[in-house]
Amino acid sequence: MSRLIAGGALGFALSLMGCATVMEGRSERIALNVTPENAQCFGWRDGKVVGTYDPTSQSMVVSKSKDDLMILCRAYGYQAKRIWVAPSTSDWDVPGVDAVDYVTGALHRYDGPLIIIMDQEQ
Repeated sequence: MSRLIAGGALGFALSLMGCATVMEGRSERIALNVTPENAQCFGWRDGKVVGTYDPTSQSMVVSKSKDDLMILCRAYGYQAKRIWVAPSTSDWDVPGVDAVDYVTGALHRYDGPLIIIMDQEQ
């Protein structure tokens, strides 16, 4: 009987650990205001492209992470522009319950909107 109670308690604790992942999702949309409007921008993390700028919605969808995001923008006649965005932690955090969410990055988000103004080439 005690094994059954311990197993139930463990299962309940594990289900609580995944709450932020479920409530916040695994991806997020970052609002971007890019000049010039025809720029192509990509989000990079750990040497991989994790997001592409959509000029129609003026946003980029990226996976959530506790790691910094580099956004690289290029446009004909303009100098390439790189910016780094550090994630912030969600406000509703409950310490001690969400260890899984800290590891997966589900509690983190990239604040926006981001304004990227590229310089013309000379």
